Amino acid sequence: MRRVRREVAETIISIDWEHGFVESSAKENINILGIFKELMVHAKIPHDLNTSVVNKRRRSLPVYPTSPTIKDKALLKRNSCAVS
Repeated sequence: MRRVRREVAETIISIDWEHGFVESSAKENINILGIFKELMVHAKIPHDLNTSVVNKRRRSLPVYPTSPTIKDKALLKRNSCAVS
């Protein structure tokens, strides 16, 4: 669902604000790399963003245990009721 016409947004951003315009969609995974390329250009940072960089990124979250193991539970309970 588009709220602002592309031509209107591009004109305001390019002429009035003097910035680059990149139409994208995170939901559809469209032109996400283009956003970062445009940011690097405006920041005057040398960049080499291409699809191989995207393919090298981590594809899933690291595996972490969701609950403590029996050994971990024993360590957590140690001296929990100690009175000095």
